[in-house]
Amino acid sequence: MYREITRHLEFENKLLCAFRQSEFYVVFQPQYYTENKRLAGCEVLMRWKDTEGMISPGKFIPVAEEIGLIVQMGEWVLREACRVKKKLPVDLMMSVNVSSVQLMTPGFTKMVEKILKEYNVKGEEVELEITESVLISSFETVLDILKELKRMNVRVAIDDFGTGFSSLSYLWKLPIDTLKIDKSFIDDIHTNSNKRRLVDTIISMSHDFSMRVVAEGVENIVQLNYMKESKCDIIQGFLWGRPVEENEYIKLC
Repeated sequence: MYREITRHLEFENKLLCAFRQSEFYVVFQPQYYTENKRLAGCEVLMRWKDTEGMISPGKFIPVAEEIGLIVQMGEWVLREACRVKKKLPVDLMMSVNVSSVQLMTPGFTKMVEKILKEYNVKGEEVELEITESVLISSFETVLDILKELKRMNVRVAIDDFGTGFSSLSYLWKLPIDTLKIDKSFIDDIHTNSNKRRLVDTIISMSHDFSMRVVAEGVENIVQLNYMKESKCDIIQGFLWGRPVEENEYIKLC
């Protein structure tokens, strides 16, 4: 236990130092309209590379949430997204993940509004992705926050939809613009009939609520063809594009 606690504290300190020393950077996961492969925008992802190599977000994000650093990290990622947004030759959506810790921090919406004004970015050109879990834990508070974001015309997406304890009542009570189907539903969609029915239902239901659907993790032509047949609006995944750095993404636009 002592060794484990020591390793954890060392990693916390390493994470804090890395952020202060600007060891983090962002990459851009392209998103394409399923019907015609036209670029729709991107998801902005945080990366950390130190002297030992790449460190997985799955390792550092939970620790950043635990020590509260995720609030500063999230603000930095949004700033980076808006900074790059101003360089693009065309208007494309920038999707940014928001931690539940960051979302529930007092002053979150004011921070978003300040950054949008600072970079002169329209609210409708930014989409904030939240997870289902935060809806369950603090529904009324989240509802007020999302209403404030909609006042600024900022779009809201539910990330990894279907992996949590979803309640369909959220879909009409909350101002949601996009549902993102988790990669786990896409992986074996060509062999799993239950997942196909579930994906079809999510897409149909979303369109009934005037929401768009993004399929994550589309990596082969079979998955792509199924997304086309199911009328999924947008896809992201290695088939059409891996995450790229700033200059490469600007060239794509």
